[in-house]
Amino acid sequence: MPQTDAELIRLSLSGDKAAFGNLMERYIALAGSVAMGVLGDFDHASDAVQDSFIKAWTNLASLREVERFKSWLCGIVKTTSIDHLRKNKARVVSLPMDPSEIGKVAGDALVSEPARKLESEELHGKILEAINGLPQKYREVVMLKHIENLSYQEIAKTLGVSNSAVESRLFRGRQMVLDRLRKYLDE
Repeated sequence: MPQTDAELIRLSLSGDKAAFGNLMERYIALAGSVAMGVLGDFDHASDAVQDSFIKAWTNLASLREVERFKSWLCGIVKTTSIDHLRKNKARVVSLPMDPSEIGKVAGDALVSEPARKLESEELHGKILEAINGLPQKYREVVMLKHIENLSYQEIAKTLGVSNSAVESRLFRGRQMVLDRLRKYLDE
């Protein structure tokens, strides 16, 4: 039977590194999405996630409400990612082009016919480029919604904004992606 976050936190606080490892496994994808939303680069995001989990381990005793671990961790990831962004100033903008990750963003649209598959992969690449080209506040909302499948409420908690801000940013972000894709499709 899987352990709850509260049980894993209690064990972690008593020094059980394996329990904290289970928490890391549970939230690594979410942490990666938050970091990618801020940094836009897979390697930088990976570094930020590693640093975030170290900070979470070090500061776990300061977590007052264990049921808020997910939001607390996302706050650490966002702050750490912003710190990385400030340190690196020269920002590298790219998204991983691994086909399995493309599928997460653009859906399972790959077909068996080779020419259509190539066309579909090209479109997926353009979708990723469009998402990656969004301003940070829109990109992070789009990624959390469409990659992590978080609800508006979960995104609002993660980013520390209101539900209406999430709705607005998601709407504007989607519009910007569609505008960029229309330009590509008109070429």
